[in-house]
Amino acid sequence: MDIFDVRSSVVCRLNEADQMTVRKPRTASTAQLAQTLTYFDGPQVALLRTDRNREMLAVHVDRDDMNHAMFACEINKSTLRKYMDQRFDLRYTFTDSEYGIKHYFFDWDSMHDKIVKLKIATKDEIENEDFYPEPGFFSRHHTREYAAPARAAAEAQKYKIDGTWDASDFSKFYGRISDLYAVMTLSSSKLIKSVAEIDLIFVRQTISHYMWRGGGSYVNFYDSVFE
Repeated sequence: MDIFDVRSSVVCRLNEADQMTVRKPRTASTAQLAQTLTYFDGPQVALLRTDRNREMLAVHVDRDDMNHAMFACEINKSTLRKYMDQRFDLRYTFTDSEYGIKHYFFDWDSMHDKIVKLKIATKDEIENEDFYPEPGFFSRHHTREYAAPARAAAEAQKYKIDGTWDASDFSKFYGRISDLYAVMTLSSSKLIKSVAEIDLIFVRQTISHYMWRGGGSYVNFYDSVFE
């Protein structure tokens, strides 16, 4: 077998492997309604899940070619959780919460068995400011409570050690154990209930801003909080 035959054989096998690989489509074609979040004379904000197994937030907009048009953005679960935790508003979720956000339209009135067909937004439509929600709309403005997916029950983790060791011997874990204990103690105290909501949002944003991989994050965090 000469070099040409070897190369041809390799190319054929690569092509066969490529054909066997199931690739996720670049865009979604349908979405299923999870719940309506805001309702005023009809659904205004809704949560869906696309056929690419990604989350989708949609807002009511005006379009001449649809009875009840909804403008939607496809996001991951982490972004949805941050929006629900009020780390940023709905407009930021649509515009800058992720890189390469995909936008769609669908007609609410065409929904069948909670399934809607999606229409990918064009470049001109994406650049049209009229379709985006106004700044300052947070998840706290929803008229219906978000039914978050049930999380797995907490389980006790056992660490088997040899001898009379304590937590301080686990140098990589000791700092995290202390941090978690402090945060949980604070969050369960009566003090946290008297703090204004805007201050709680600031603390959440400050915590998530730093990488927490060294002492500098701790110094900068406390400097920000006490400013």
